[in-house]
Amino acid sequence: MKLARVALPLTAFAFIVGCSDCDVTDIGRLAPIVAIGDPFDPEFSVCQSGGVDVENDRNFFRDCAFDYGEIDVGRARAFSFTIRNPSPVKLQVTSIAFEPGSDPAFTIEGTAPESVAPALGNAGEVVGIKFAPSVEGPVSAVLRIKTDGENLDEGEDVLITLTATGTARCQPQITVSPATCDFGDVGVGATGFCDLTVNNSG
Repeated sequence: MKLARVALPLTAFAFIVGCSDCDVTDIGRLAPIVAIGDPFDPEFSVCQSGGVDVENDRNFFRDCAFDYGEIDVGRARAFSFTIRNPSPVKLQVTSIAFEPGSDPAFTIEGTAPESVAPALGNAGEVVGIKFAPSVEGPVSAVLRIKTDGENLDEGEDVLITLTATGTARCQPQITVSPATCDFGDVGVGATGFCDLTVNNSG
């Protein structure tokens, strides 16, 4: 029994549908969106405005500031935030750097992200900033984040103002007791001892 192979031609049809009531402005252009959030609390942000609101998440990106408070000299405190992208398009992060004049006690921990994947929820890339004062007194820094977020104005970047105060409350302080040692009479060739106690009262 011989089988015959039959090729059926495929015909492509193009349908043009007319819509007199359609508004082309309702179709938005896919674009990345930048937002600043918190890695632990999705409803918190150090930024106070910006207008991004996805599923009632704040996701703001303007008026951003964080105060480390008082940190002892020689110690350190870390602050983390997330760069979010509540859009279906990848967000490119051009640079994350401190502005000139920022105090060197503020440093970026680890490698800064170069992009943020599309995420319609609260996901994002975490950025850590460490403050380790070496002197007493108030200091500040401004972190500039350059992205291709379409929700920014032309030439606008995300700016986060950081403030902190170095203190010297926990400096080490050595005390030795007793203040003097009286060995008394020690014979030639003999050994005298004096017990001392060294404490750190800092």
